[in-house]
Amino acid sequence: MKRLFNKVIAGLLLVSAVFGACTKNELSEETGFMLFYPDVTDIGLSYNMNVKPTYRGQTPSDFKVYDVTLDGSKCQTDAFAVEENTGVLQIRSNASMQVGLYAISISCVSGGKVYEFPDVVKVNLMRPAPSGITMDPAELELFVTQVNDVNSTDELPSSRVVTEGEHITIKSYHIANVRRDGQALEEWDKFFAIDNAAGVVSIIRNPAFVPGDYVLDLKLLTTAVTMESEEGFFADALKVAIVSPPVELAYEPAVKRVEEGTGFISQPPYYVASAKGLKFALKAVYPESTPLTVEESTGVITLSEDNSLVVGDQVLVSVTVSNAYGSRDFDQIMKIDIVEYIEPISMFSYDDVTMWYNTECRFKPVEVDGDDVRFAFVDLPESLSALTIDELTGEISMAKGNKVPVGEYVMTVKVSNDKGFMTDDIALKVVENPYFFTKVTWGNNLGLTPVLDYASQHRIRGSEEVVVSVDKENSDIKDWDNVRFVLVDGSKVKTSDTKIKYASIDEATGDITLDPSVLTSIDNKRAHVLVIDVIAGEGTVGETVCRVPVFFDFNAPRAKTGVPEYTVEYTPFVIQCNPKAGGTFPAPSIKDADGVELADKSHIRMTYRRSANYWNIGGPQTHVNGDPNTAGTFLNLLWNSYYGTSGSIYNNVIPVYSYNKSLDKNIAYIKDDLTLYVAPEKWRLEDGYADGVFVAEVILGYEGKDPGSGVSPYKMYPFFIWFDTEF
Repeated sequence: MKRLFNKVIAGLLLVSAVFGACTKNELSEETGFMLFYPDVTDIGLSYNMNVKPTYRGQTPSDFKVYDVTLDGSKCQTDAFAVEENTGVLQIRSNASMQVGLYAISISCVSGGKVYEFPDVVKVNLMRPAPSGITMDPAELELFVTQVNDVNSTDELPSSRVVTEGEHITIKSYHIANVRRDGQALEEWDKFFAIDNAAGVVSIIRNPAFVPGDYVLDLKLLTTAVTMESEEGFFADALKVAIVSPPVELAYEPAVKRVEEGTGFISQPPYYVASAKGLKFALKAVYPESTPLTVEESTGVITLSEDNSLVVGDQVLVSVTVSNAYGSRDFDQIMKIDIVEYIEPISMFSYDDVTMWYNTECRFKPVEVDGDDVRFAFVDLPESLSALTIDELTGEISMAKGNKVPVGEYVMTVKVSNDKGFMTDDIALKVVENPYFFTKVTWGNNLGLTPVLDYASQHRIRGSEEVVVSVDKENSDIKDWDNVRFVLVDGSKVKTSDTKIKYASIDEATGDITLDPSVLTSIDNKRAHVLVIDVIAGEGTVGETVCRVPVFFDFNAPRAKTGVPEYTVEYTPFVIQCNPKAGGTFPAPSIKDADGVELADKSHIRMTYRRSANYWNIGGPQTHVNGDPNTAGTFLNLLWNSYYGTSGSIYNNVIPVYSYNKSLDKNIAYIKDDLTLYVAPEKWRLEDGYADGVFVAEVILGYEGKDPGSGVSPYKMYPFFIWFDTEF
């Protein structure tokens, strides 16, 4: 079990039980502190990049690079330096450096203790791509409205990697990095994609796109004439300018109270617009005689103190914003109310707070006075970055599933208005949640170790009743007397079944009882999945729930009159895969009627055929369980994205079929050598990656060709793909 599966229910001492999250790499009282750097993989020679860390625990300092290796051997280089106070890693490669994989080890101090993180950042320094490789076109320009609208069907422009002449062949294409306005863009795969086989860079519509200059670096596997294949780094390959005329303008506050006889200077406004040629201008003010100006370069509004406004007057301000791409009027974008008196702040305080680990947090000031007050954190520690504060009410909250470690913290809140400000220090104590857990497993009977590195999976070959128990030794539930196990979903023997007839669960012990005798048809002897909610401390303030898939392989030998008999076994039969990375996974064991492994499998062909299904484990709630035939399911939407406008054929599984004409478009398929290929970056929708279990019927033929075109093939469900974004 590479990660523990989402859907944690948690609680807090202040409120009733609520849902949280359950993941791997949990920070606990024992670990104390954790340091994370974004993934840095590929860079080129003479390449500069800054990498900012995040952490969990007390604020760290005294960062040091204490070790650097090149391809596993220690090396001396000044290309990697860390800023002592912030931990920002500065990468400054130069042309004299050796190419290879650099691993950087960093230490820091937190809470008076020194922590070391070996190989915490890995950098693959690559040779430049061969000359003669360009992009067509090398630059793209799009309006932000084109890329923000996820419902648009208009085709977006793309760019293709091209070579000059015939001396270079490119075998594969990957995006290495994306920078926006010179800063590394995290999760760039939500904005850009590249066809691994064709080298076409495409833009993914995303409402999170903002105006700016995006620069893409590529990693290419090339073969030049008379040379071996090698990877090369294509720096600054493509420039994508996302531009915008003025789209949005907002002042905070939008309605401002000002005492009679005084002036006012606003904060700079929020705007969505490209910066090229950006200007702000006063369109209109009411009353017209009001001495009010708008700063051309910043948009700051100034009301002169030398005004004749009286109590009850209201000033209405309209602003025009223009840039190189257009202009827009924003009528009455700010209102100024003239009042007699604004009460200053004279009292302000919060109570100290105690909460359970991993639970929701929500509390307000116990006292505060003054007019038009605004609340804000003062130098909030990074370890408390999950906290938010309502600017108007002062309510402080932290979402369910937060990972603020057990410990004691202090946060400072400032309340202010035009008359002054006050601050208050709040003590926050996070205590252990006795019902919180991160891992629970039913183990496996396949001899796979370590147990937690594999899904709960058991191979069942007999027809007698079998009981599978929770592996308490490899689970971290603290109080087994307060745990309930609920079978919430799973695969059925027949699609018409309303209940899971072959399995039941003891809600008190977690024992799963299997009855293989109900599997009477050869076609129903398959691998099955059960989806179980494990609930600890139900009804208490610390209630925790983890959703866990448990798998069983009931596959029997494929017996058919007059044809060979085969038994197909994948070990493991749960193929765990990160949908971002994809991968190629081992071929199964295939045995003949005598139980002897086939030495020659060249005549065997396997492919997905029909009856696909999906169970969401830890993905977005919008990833609905079910098959591609049902509108709105995850697979239905994924299949639609594959077919595009060419029409949909849901009765088969074309996106994962091995004998398509365009395999480069497939999201997965079984190769002729029987290995399974899962394409990277294709098991996703706009709202997130697959994080659940996929299965579909597999057919097997023995004639060395598409098993759907010869003798009626064997039908089976021999394995699952479990997509896990943290695997």
